[in-house]
Amino acid sequence: MRTLWLNRATALLLTCAAVPAQGARLRAVIAASPHRDAVPGIAWLCEDYLPTLPSWPRDLDPLAAIDVTVTSLGVEVTAAKHAPPDGAIAIGAAATSEAPDAPALTWRCGVDGREEWIVPAGLDVPAEWTAWLRSIHADVEQTPRSLALSVLVGHLSSGVVEGDPRAPLLRVGPALCGDVTWIVSPCEAGACVRGASGGGLMLPLVIVLAALADSVVAPDALQLRACAGRDGDRVEALRQLARSDRAVDVMALRRHLRGDDTDRLTAIRALTRCGAAAELPRILAAAIPGMPMATLAARDAVAELWWRATARVRDAVMSTLRRHENAGLRDLDVEELTATRPLETTPAAATDLRGRAWVMLMCTGFGLLGLWSRARARMPTDRSLSAPGGITRPS
Repeated sequence: MRTLWLNRATALLLTCAAVPAQGARLRAVIAASPHRDAVPGIAWLCEDYLPTLPSWPRDLDPLAAIDVTVTSLGVEVTAAKHAPPDGAIAIGAAATSEAPDAPALTWRCGVDGREEWIVPAGLDVPAEWTAWLRSIHADVEQTPRSLALSVLVGHLSSGVVEGDPRAPLLRVGPALCGDVTWIVSPCEAGACVRGASGGGLMLPLVIVLAALADSVVAPDALQLRACAGRDGDRVEALRQLARSDRAVDVMALRRHLRGDDTDRLTAIRALTRCGAAAELPRILAAAIPGMPMATLAARDAVAELWWRATARVRDAVMSTLRRHENAGLRDLDVEELTATRPLETTPAAATDLRGRAWVMLMCTGFGLLGLWSRARARMPTDRSLSAPGGITRPS
């Protein structure tokens, strides 16, 4: 049976960062500000997020090298006694026990956001957090994997409200880290995980696991695949979510409007196909500059769904278009776009044609009824002409 190295490592992060177990510990030493330019996620963590925590020392400079420790007691931040080695922005270790000889995951993040983990074979972590990782095939060895971090975190943390201390971490963090890619390979110590993002590997996975720890959503395998599969698998999962023979999960499709261009295209088409006119403002908001396929799909969605939209939705659409950052949509003429729509495809036209069809059907029916009645009335006379003996009955 294949050992799920990445499952164990990620579950360890959850144990340390989201729902800390007794004795679990995660430690990181992060370099000073001049080394953080190419890794915006870690730069934001050190210079904007951690200084807002109550445990941040008042005399500690956010631009200096820092030492971060996460345990069941919380987050502790101090000035680093020793900076990471040259070429590294952060180094660290994580373990599930305080015993000196306990196996620990060690990691190193380069100044370019590329990170490497060494996962020892004896690492022991809770197994209840591995099901969702299996659903996105995160345990597959020697196969590159990708994670649409902002989509997945947006899906899991939909219940986060303003004032929640996790809100900045779960909203700004994924946007700065971007998509995460990694590959798992066997090594002499156990397994090696290599990957990269705008925040390395440790920070993105801590963000995901923090979202999982208090999520109000119970994602199924299909939804997780739509967030975290490879491109083909991700698009197929989105299509499955919008199949006509199942209840359309509008909420799941709405969250995929924050994915890459292909994700947004597929989600917009699915929402358009199922007639979700109320989603037009969100569809337009998803068609940002740099998303050409989503932009074209958004224009088609306006032409298709405008006739089904309520007055309130139409007002929201016009307001969104007027202030849209995408010039291709800001200058969109809704009247001209919808005027090219074939009359027979609009609801009003369909109703009119249906009425005409009923009138024609009724007229045809009455005509046929009259001809049938006339033929029936003449039937006795016609039969008398062919009676035996040539006797004709009086009419």
